[in-house]
Amino acid sequence: MNKFYKASQIRINIIISAIIFIWLVIFIQLFSLQIINHNEANYKLTNNIASFVTLKGHRGLILDKNSIPLSQNINKYTIWINSNSEINTNKNKMLIANELSKVFKKSSKYYIDKMSKNSNYIQLEKNVSQQDIKNLKGLTGLNIDQKISRYYPYSELASQLIGYTDGKNNGKIGIEAKFNHILSGQEHKDYFATKGAVYNALIGSNFKPENGANITLTIDINIQTILQDELNIAIERTGAKSANGVIVDPFTGNILAMSSIPSLDLNNYNSYSIDSQRNRVITDIYEPGSTYKVVTMAGKLELINDYNQNIYFCENGEFLYYDKIFHDHEKHGDLSLTGILSQSSNIGMVKIASEIGKKNIYKFSREFGFGSSTGIPLIGESYGILRPINKWSGISAPEIAIGQEIAINNLQLAMAYCAIANGGFLLKPNIIDNIQFTKNKQYKTETQVVRQSISNSTSTKLLAMLKNAIIDGTGNYAHIKGFDIAGKTGTAQKVENGKYSKQNYVSSFAAIYPSYEPKYVCIISIDSANSNKGYHWAGISVAPAVKNIFERIIHLETSNFQNLYSYNNNINTNSILN
Repeated sequence: MNKFYKASQIRINIIISAIIFIWLVIFIQLFSLQIINHNEANYKLTNNIASFVTLKGHRGLILDKNSIPLSQNINKYTIWINSNSEINTNKNKMLIANELSKVFKKSSKYYIDKMSKNSNYIQLEKNVSQQDIKNLKGLTGLNIDQKISRYYPYSELASQLIGYTDGKNNGKIGIEAKFNHILSGQEHKDYFATKGAVYNALIGSNFKPENGANITLTIDINIQTILQDELNIAIERTGAKSANGVIVDPFTGNILAMSSIPSLDLNNYNSYSIDSQRNRVITDIYEPGSTYKVVTMAGKLELINDYNQNIYFCENGEFLYYDKIFHDHEKHGDLSLTGILSQSSNIGMVKIASEIGKKNIYKFSREFGFGSSTGIPLIGESYGILRPINKWSGISAPEIAIGQEIAINNLQLAMAYCAIANGGFLLKPNIIDNIQFTKNKQYKTETQVVRQSISNSTSTKLLAMLKNAIIDGTGNYAHIKGFDIAGKTGTAQKVENGKYSKQNYVSSFAAIYPSYEPKYVCIISIDSANSNKGYHWAGISVAPAVKNIFERIIHLETSNFQNLYSYNNNINTNSILN
């Protein structure tokens, strides 16, 4: 081996080593890019040649029990210009201003002043309908952005229950807020190539994000309309500050209507106060007064074998118990159990409470669900107030027996009267009929029994007593000739600054129709009706509203039956003729 070969061999080894080193570095880099830092490298590469876009499915709809849409998704448009663009000369801006002025009925100067600023983005109009932009398309220099917005076709109807969405399409109150995560469409992040036809073909996934679930409520929009109409009429007639009401199917717990007045226009919610957004049926609590007397009477009837007295002397309207004098609205002597309830005798109820004792007053209050949540899937329900027995005074039992020293919401009262109507079973209220996630995936709400509060026998007796309260008692203004209605009035002084007000009352009415095989339980209360005109008495202010509601429901049912009868007759006739 000569010197020349040795020298060459050294150089060859150096070159081979260099080549191996270079390939090793390349291999390590490739391994790092493809395996270790694959995601980061792919993100950088994609961002150099593509735009990152978030896609979102449409928000699910809210419907009534008959699949009538209570919310809709519509296209809304934002109109804007780039005033710094060479296209937007003063002449072109004037042309745009004139066209906008025609469509939106504003002066041309209004738009010229807006466009006088130097900005790449000047918003000229927002939330524009598709109809309004038809004449604006094609205007040079005018940009139109589209977005999906929420629209509520019934405006103020069941507004606090349905709720609304904000500018980002997120639910804020009611069903929209409670079920926002279900109603919201699925988000999907995708890339769209900005250059390179080959990359375009590789990236296009054509993925469509999943839409939000559709929620069907138990609400019947026709019955909802009736309830809300009559609440508005009652406020106007009595001068009340507010009103709220609920109508429930007593055998399923399905809420057919729920309304709070004042309401709000869901398509213009920013114009209304926070106070108008409260669903008073579940948020507002009050001392119920005489509508609560059914709880004490239920306890008496359940314990009739232990306490079999049926006639009570009602002291001619005035009775001292411990250190408090209880009064009746009218003077009464001897009254039966039915007479005590129908005439709404406080003294009779005080004597019954004294007889069955505070433990039973508390027990049956709990049995009917007072002092606890109804379980309705809505935001803001108040549990009310039912203090434990160890915090009661000597007169707490008789006061609770007549609807004082306790606070409830109207949904709690409705479910208690549902138990009286359905044979004694306390139900969980339903506001959701079903949730349609996909074509083949659905959740259906079932009737849920919380417990049996009273026996079927007691339920039947109470219904008869409450029917008598309509015919011969304080609820006679709710009587409809030829139809059986059961119900109870309640007139309670409001507590203001720790004292009972002498001017302001909560007047309420609890009704069951019909009293045999009941189909509807209706609870209405109005706040601070004009007491100078006697409208604070529930029999005068609220009972007529309940009568009107049931008359309209009866008419609605009759119309539906006649339409169905006519439809079936046509089918039969056609089948015979053919």
